[in-house]
Amino acid sequence: MEASSLEINIGNIHYRQDRFAEALACYERAYQGLPPDEDPEGIAAVLSNMATCCISLNAFPKALDSYKKRGSSAKSMPCPCWLRRPTTTLLTSTT
Repeated sequence: MEASSLEINIGNIHYRQDRFAEALACYERAYQGLPPDEDPEGIAAVLSNMATCCISLNAFPKALDSYKKRGSSAKSMPCPCWLRRPTTTLLTSTT
């Protein structure tokens, strides 16, 4: 678990430096090292970080997969609004 915390912190540093591929690799290693039953909110946070990196890398299907996994880890954390289907129709200007 301590190794996972280290990987998360290193991933955060990479992310802040716009090194998204390196950050994603760190978050993936952290995810593998976290025990699934002991820290569901921690797992949800790592999966969110992974999805954010995937979005920055234009890997949208992989980002969606991470958010779906996250949903099964922590149901109380809502999916970001930009991943939800639009509920309204866009209005176009007629002028």
